[in-house]
Amino acid sequence: ADSQVDQAASQHGHSHGPDGACPSTAGNSHSQQPLLPLPPPPPPKTIFDAARNNDMQFLRSAAVDGIEGLAVRDSSGHTVAHWACLHGHLDVVAYLAEVSSNSKGVINLCHRASSHELAQYPIHWACVNGHVPVVEFLLDRCSVDIDVRDAKGATPLIIACQYGQTVTAGYLLSRGANRTSAGDNEGDTPLHWAAFKGQPDLMRLLVYSGFNPHQRDAFGQTPLHLASIAGNINAVRDLCRVDKVELNVADKNGKTPLMLAAGRRHDQVERFLKAEIRSRASMLGARFRWSHLIFGPPGNSKAPMLFLLFCILVWGYPTYVSKAVPLTFHLFPWLHWAFLLLNALMWFAFYHANTSDPGFLPEECPRIR
Repeated sequence: ADSQVDQAASQHGHSHGPDGACPSTAGNSHSQQPLLPLPPPPPPKTIFDAARNNDMQFLRSAAVDGIEGLAVRDSSGHTVAHWACLHGHLDVVAYLAEVSSNSKGVINLCHRASSHELAQYPIHWACVNGHVPVVEFLLDRCSVDIDVRDAKGATPLIIACQYGQTVTAGYLLSRGANRTSAGDNEGDTPLHWAAFKGQPDLMRLLVYSGFNPHQRDAFGQTPLHLASIAGNINAVRDLCRVDKVELNVADKNGKTPLMLAAGRRHDQVERFLKAEIRSRASMLGARFRWSHLIFGPPGNSKAPMLFLLFCILVWGYPTYVSKAVPLTFHLFPWLHWAFLLLNALMWFAFYHANTSDPGFLPEECPRIR
């Protein structure tokens, strides 16, 4: 199920006024030249248009008579903050937070659920397009619950995964988003949604963060079932070869991932699952691949680096010490000392990169514009 934003996008259009009527033409008996129809009058600008377009002047004028001018809802029940968060306008969100604080907590303009049937909060909409600075502001300055749920039980993390926003999902996880009871009302976890949407990188992030690739939802389906339903071959391949999930597990309707892929005519997924089932049933086990020996299986990004380090430690340094040093150290001592110094710097850089938090860059950072 898609987010309410998809439904709202088709409902938030406004009337552009009636078509201009052609005025009656006037002229003499020798010549009549009809006038062109007048263009329809421009639509009245609403506070929601201002939020979408980052029009701070219009918003400030709407709040002249008090916070009530900003607390209105559009025809679908969404607030000004919803539209500002969807479009990533941090200035608008900050202004709404300022007005809310001046009202002494009467209304929190940045944390009001939509009256639409899905009842999503502005933070859900910020996650749709991956506006991390807006999400950060809502959590830090507006007292927004990071695990707030909509009517379908979707958290901001689930919404981020539904729309493939890997950076946003990573940020929410770093801020402590719930990983133990993160499923929606149908039991689908962020990993289920990432598999259904075909996001292998996001799936790796979620698995490394502790999400279980074998977990079933309320229908007895695993992430592999959902990836097979959607026909996402990359997600299916990762779940089978990297996570080693069970292939023949049946859901509550007795359907296996292979049955679901075949029923929806996802031929590529069907062929892959059949080949994988045959490979696991073979007496030799999974099919041997030379590329996996060197680079590791798909999704194992550590294998190439480990292979390189193995070659350096087991072959490179012993060869240098036993062959190069005795023959050339007395001729080029400065070259050897430079080599050793650069190697020490290299190992320090490896250690520092491995133990440091990479962090993230704010989307609105002026230095990267």
